[in-house]
Amino acid sequence: EMRLPDIPLRQVIAEECVAFMLNWRENEYLTLQVPAFLLQSNPYVKLGQLLAATCKELPGPKESRRTAKDLWEVVVQICSVSSQHKRGNDGRVSLIKQRESTLGIMYRSELLSFIKKLRGQGLDLSPKLEC
Repeated sequence: EMRLPDIPLRQVIAEECVAFMLNWRENEYLTLQVPAFLLQSNPYVKLGQLLAATCKELPGPKESRRTAKDLWEVVVQICSVSSQHKRGNDGRVSLIKQRESTLGIMYRSELLSFIKKLRGQGLDLSPKLEC
């Protein structure tokens, strides 16, 4: 937050800072104080904000779980796969290639790498997560 606005924040710095804040349960900063330009320009900050907001809302009533739905939509976009098809001379459609969708805020491999940095109650959550 104290950096010069003209110098873009490096992704690796943002990733490590957000992981640190989530691991130390600094949800207030991530949900209420993050500058809007960082949310819009950095996928790790956006993902961290959604994770922190979801953690804050989970104990509340079911009606307040809008951020959990927003988080789910972001994760689905990241984990989605696009298929490329080709029609052969005989008219049949064959699958050519499946690749990561570019609709998400980051690639699936980046999400998984980030998730591996998160800890919950002293336990490593990463082996349990798979996209």
